[in-house]
Amino acid sequence: FYDYEMLKANEAFYRKLGKPGAVASIDGTILFWKSCPEHLWQFCRYHKSGGYALNVQISVNAQLRILHIGTIAGGSSNDNILFRDDEFVDFVANDPECENSEFKFYAKYEDTGEVKEMTKKGMRLIGDGTYQQDIVISRFLRTGGRASGDTPEARWNNHHGSVRKDVE
Repeated sequence: FYDYEMLKANEAFYRKLGKPGAVASIDGTILFWKSCPEHLWQFCRYHKSGGYALNVQISVNAQLRILHIGTIAGGSSNDNILFRDDEFVDFVANDPECENSEFKFYAKYEDTGEVKEMTKKGMRLIGDGTYQQDIVISRFLRTGGRASGDTPEARWNNHHGSVRKDVE
């Protein structure tokens, strides 16, 4: 169960973790079903690792509480398919209170080094890099490309990945 007030409380916790605006981590999870009955094979797909499986979209908060068990599809489906049809994603993206919720963050300009406080509207979900950019749009956070060393991108990816793994 989820509502705006609960998501707002989650945002306060994620803000302390350095992810202002985030309210949940989201990911598809493969559930293997060794003895899937033959009459259900149309719903369970044969997974590449062998055997029948379901792919289930799960959303959790930073305290590892399951907020929503969403779309269920065959094990051969990818997370993008689940994401498109998930009612929790739809709620976060389209609920008027969620859309108008504001959060503050700080941006540092590379060229001048100036740090500026900024405000954005909307709530964010943390997902991994399998969510396509055209689906994820600017509404949702995701890990960037591969970056190594002590660069801002690498530090962001490492921190983001540690928060995102809540759902895994």
